[in-house]
Amino acid sequence: MTWAGVKRSQRCRGASQRGLTLIEFVVCLAIMSALVGFTLNRSRDSMELAEKAAMETQYLALRSAMHLRVAKLISTGRTSELASFIGSNPMQWLGQEPANYLGAVAGETAVGGRVGAWYFDTISAELVYLASRHAHLKPDSAGRYRVRYQVSPGAAVTQGGDVTTVWPVLSVVEPYQWF
Repeated sequence: MTWAGVKRSQRCRGASQRGLTLIEFVVCLAIMSALVGFTLNRSRDSMELAEKAAMETQYLALRSAMHLRVAKLISTGRTSELASFIGSNPMQWLGQEPANYLGAVAGETAVGGRVGAWYFDTISAELVYLASRHAHLKPDSAGRYRVRYQVSPGAAVTQGGDVTTVWPVLSVVEPYQWF
């Protein structure tokens, strides 16, 4: 094709093949920005839901470990030892502590601002989870984004009017609302 033929073919393309105008570009940019913002917001919510699910799964594992220990004591006739569960650290019942367990410490200030982690408060005898993502978690009565658990006495089994066994329960200290 000659140089004149190239010029003629460029002129024949018409208005539909000129490209984007500035207004069209701005509209496309605004739509893309809105989509990116929506996607980021949904991914943050998904990550927070995953954190909540991981915390609740850990709680269920701790509760199952407690049930296994209780069953072992009952099956071996050592029900008098069930009272020793009250106020104990539930993380001791696991075969291996989770990676995000900070240990037994005296108060939240000893944790040093770590979030997304568990610790056992030796002062209050509570197992505490500090949430790292808490946009949908309502703070507790102290204004902190945490969920607290404690081993407390549950139902007492009586036999002939005498309390023979106190069943331990791993329960939430203060109800929480997350999502």
